[in-house]
Amino acid sequence: MSKRDALTAALFNCQVRVLHETTASQFLLNGHVLDTAAFAKLTGAPDGSYMLPVITSGGDLEIEVAHDDIIETMQRTVQQSADGFQLVSNDILVIKKEFRGLGIAIRSFAIEAREAQRLGIAKIKALAAGKVGDEFSGWYLWARAGFQADLDAAERAQLAGETAPALRSARTLHDLMRTPEGVDWWRRHGRGRQVEFDLAPASAHWDILHLYLAEKGVII
Repeated sequence: MSKRDALTAALFNCQVRVLHETTASQFLLNGHVLDTAAFAKLTGAPDGSYMLPVITSGGDLEIEVAHDDIIETMQRTVQQSADGFQLVSNDILVIKKEFRGLGIAIRSFAIEAREAQRLGIAKIKALAAGKVGDEFSGWYLWARAGFQADLDAAERAQLAGETAPALRSARTLHDLMRTPEGVDWWRRHGRGRQVEFDLAPASAHWDILHLYLAEKGVII
């Protein structure tokens, strides 16, 4: 087994506190008992976090996560359907300014995605917030992490004028993330949108995520 990178080993060891522990420890998700470690991994919460899981009137599991130092705001909703819990909505994640740029968010997501897959969840959705020059970097980070979305008509028209064939034919975020030219174009022109990550083992989402983790030296 690969040794985890230093930041992952320092911050992600399931050392969290789940409030209302009795309810949390008895909660079943697709046949799996959610203990403290499972809550930590499913949310991608760093050590020192405390979280409040709540079952909504519609049967969804909302998990609000707080941290005195690292997290400004964080919430996950595991949505229930006729087929069980099949979708995690990453409602919001804002890292406090002094901890941004360290790679906490990508580690959090990679841990979350692996745990969600283990629990039988099919997809994760998120709002990739912000745009070039904005304080929020979700528009760039979640594209690099393997989330998928269509490019809009204006973006496709802009790409049609590029010289690189891979750019001219791009129709989705994945099309851009597969080449250095596409990544560079998105870094210069990207902006926010709703995105999804398919947790199926053979999905292209994992391929793009693993490439980005390797580029950043992340080993979870």
